[in-house]
Amino acid sequence: MPRVFFSYTEEDVRPLARELFFKAVKFDFTRDKHHRMLAEAERVLEAGIGGIDVRGYYEIFGPGSYRHNSVRIPARSGGAAQPERAADSLEIRAVAFSRFPDASVRQVIPYIITGGECVCYNEDDIAELLFAHMWGTAYVDAGRLLFERDLKRLIEPLQGVGLSPAFSPGFYGMSHGQSREIAEALGASDIGITVLDSGTMLPIKTVSGVYLVADGSADFPTDECLICIGNRENCSQCMIRNKKIIERRAD
Repeated sequence: MPRVFFSYTEEDVRPLARELFFKAVKFDFTRDKHHRMLAEAERVLEAGIGGIDVRGYYEIFGPGSYRHNSVRIPARSGGAAQPERAADSLEIRAVAFSRFPDASVRQVIPYIITGGECVCYNEDDIAELLFAHMWGTAYVDAGRLLFERDLKRLIEPLQGVGLSPAFSPGFYGMSHGQSREIAEALGASDIGITVLDSGTMLPIKTVSGVYLVADGSADFPTDECLICIGNRENCSQCMIRNKKIIERRAD
């Protein structure tokens, strides 16, 4: 299917974003200082709310896009692939992909989401800058969670499959530089997203990644795999995974 544009209004995202913000900031409302900090955080959000714009692209590819623990999808420039590059493909890899045999994967879904920016106008105020950063993070994270909810609803008609975690650059053994491939594959420049040589995406509050839709023969990663510090080539060498297998066998 062609790439799909999606967006959420600020009102759609606000309840979850506020929940994530307060979970991160950990205000203690038994302290007067924290009540004042809350008022300042609310002022920062009100000042910067016009810059928040949660939107993104995703595209669904069939099982042929996943082979040998690697995702290969067509290159795209801007809104559409250039004819001279039609045969080119972009490769996306993550250590955790080794948990998914080729035959287990039914769909590959790359995505990119930006939350825009919660603009802080007083750049000399460190507290305001911090709150603006945290609000921006909360809104883009909330947008991704809403997108994941919608993806789960989308795959409900498929029998016997589940949605993988969001394999994202910097997590699950995926290099930061892969953000460039994902952005190019989805033509992210069409919605104002650019990627620097370092792999950093602009606007800063932008996330990207790949979901796999797979059947029960896949070994879905656990939360412990999020920050992968194991063997960079294969999960079979992971001590956390092997310890759990040994414990299961002992039971």
